[in-house]
Amino acid sequence: MKRVPSQPVPPEVSGVQPREKTYYRDPYPQARPESYKPHKTRKQKRRKPWGRKLFEEIVDAVEDIFD
Repeated sequence: MKRVPSQPVPPEVSGVQPREKTYYRDPYPQARPESYKPHKTRKQKRRKPWGRKLFEEIVDAVEDIFD
């Protein structure tokens, strides 16, 4: 098992140096106008699992019997 330190280790002691964030420039600035905004992506509709479909069909059959 790993031992978890009781207090956080400062970065200079742990040997890990914080990185500076890298910013990349647009490779094709002339291809996009200044007011260019990409379309919002739609969330994909999740499919029902086969077990849930089967359960709903069984419930429908039982309801039909008792109606």
